[in-house]
Amino acid sequence: MRSLIHFIYVLLAFVVASFSIQAQRHYYISYSVNEGLAQSQVRDIYQSNDGHLWVATVGGVSKFDGNSFQTFYKSNGLLNNLANLVYEGSDGRVYVACQGGLVAIDQRNTSTYRFPEPYDEILVFDAISDETMSILATNGKGILYHRENEPETTLSLGGVDQNFVRCIEGIPASYLAGTKKGLFEIHAGDQVRVINDSLSVNAIVHHGSTY
Repeated sequence: MRSLIHFIYVLLAFVVASFSIQAQRHYYISYSVNEGLAQSQVRDIYQSNDGHLWVATVGGVSKFDGNSFQTFYKSNGLLNNLANLVYEGSDGRVYVACQGGLVAIDQRNTSTYRFPEPYDEILVFDAISDETMSILATNGKGILYHRENEPETTLSLGGVDQNFVRCIEGIPASYLAGTKKGLFEIHAGDQVRVINDSLSVNAIVHHGSTY
């Protein structure tokens, strides 16, 4: 009897372990232009507060609701099809950074904001937004401040490599800017402190109270 009970325990343990291994398997679903994605070269993926996934590509922007894509092109609202970044503004709208400007998308329509010369061909690599403006990291023109119904203003961080801003991150009372050559802290919009003048920064990661 004891041997039979021991055998049953071993059998149950094997079954439970098998189910546990099965439960740990991961399944992936691939989405491409065949399923409605705007283009296969993806520049950015962003999840808005309403749960939608936004996919920026070199051929348009796709909004994914978990089942299907709604795609935006130049023909239905974008400035052009080269979309490099998606972010959400403090006004609740989703902003798409196209080459040379921004497109704000809400549930009903789109609004376009074209950057003036000499910023009309820049790409935006990162953005943070507050109640008054969007702070944009550009590829060669430093920091661009965008305020609705007001002219854009810029902040130069130095030479060509310093003005190639790859990432920005908000911190209390200021923000950090990581560039092709240097890490900077910007306070009050135009007060720049050099943290490191030679570091090539690709990303700024927030971990607890450190960056």
